Amino acid sequence: MPHATTLPPGTVQANINYYNETLYGPKGKVWLYMAAHQRRQIFDPRVMPIADIRDTNEDFDVDTSGFKLVTFPQLEIPLEDDRECIMKQVWPVAEEVYKKHTGATSVQIFSHTIRNEPHQTFEDIRNSDDPDDKLIVKEHPAMLAHCGKPFREWFQSGANTLTDQSYKGGYYIMDDYKVNRQDSGSLEALEKKCQSRWAIVNLWKPLKPITREPLAVCDARSVDESDLSPNISRVPAELHPSGKCRDSEYWQVVANDKHKWYWASNMGTDEAWLIKCFDTKVNGVARRALHTAFQTPNDHGPPRISIEFRAFVFWEDQERE
Repeated sequence: MPHATTLPPGTVQANINYYNETLYGPKGKVWLYMAAHQRRQIFDPRVMPIADIRDTNEDFDVDTSGFKLVTFPQLEIPLEDDRECIMKQVWPVAEEVYKKHTGATSVQIFSHTIRNEPHQTFEDIRNSDDPDDKLIVKEHPAMLAHCGKPFREWFQSGANTLTDQSYKGGYYIMDDYKVNRQDSGSLEALEKKCQSRWAIVNLWKPLKPITREPLAVCDARSVDESDLSPNISRVPAELHPSGKCRDSEYWQVVANDKHKWYWASNMGTDEAWLIKCFDTKVNGVARRALHTAFQTPNDHGPPRISIEFRAFVFWEDQERE
């Protein structure tokens, strides 16, 4: 696999932040979407081995492990979020990468986000005097084990932002997309695709070589369903395009020593992670892959800059479940 030379290769021992089930309970905790109190969540940090995927002989893909490291064509992608430019010039390229590595017959990207804030922004929010319900829209590395994260672009485009999900939440996202979608395709065509197998898959890639806070992904086969704690993400009425308060179920992740984490050392701009967040197929495939940013002793340089796409991936030649 192609890579640049910035971080030393090899397995690292690093903190993975997990959900503090002892403090918050096993299920049903309500978090106000993108509010300061979400950033002030008290984690259950665990030191975990994170293996360098470049040093393994195992083949990984989105249907077995839930993730895959892939090549991505070199493009000039704006470091600031020029949404229209990225949608026009980059989305089609990303969709072809999705198809190539998943075998999908159709791909529909529905959002992207650029993260360019330093990790210190996260610490500043946690320690600030801001009220817990203050809306925070800054995009910094997500330092907690999760399965998809909300994308604030959907507020701007008039669609629902609840893209962090459980299995139930995955269906919520599709239902909301049918109502609020921005693409030119017909609803009838989309409904027909949804009768076949579909998934939600993220594509995460650096816009500059990674020198700090790399991404770790967790082998889906090492994660028990009991490690996933259903919580509620609540969008207040004044923020949701419907004008109504909106709740959606999503997962917080409970620590388990069996989790097998991987990272890609020296990750360059010609690479990307494909990460599955939901799949309608119930048996025989990975349905979700946990992921998180993490810190290493060798972190250095300017803030990490990355782009993450979110897409519906369809296999129209396969049954839905």
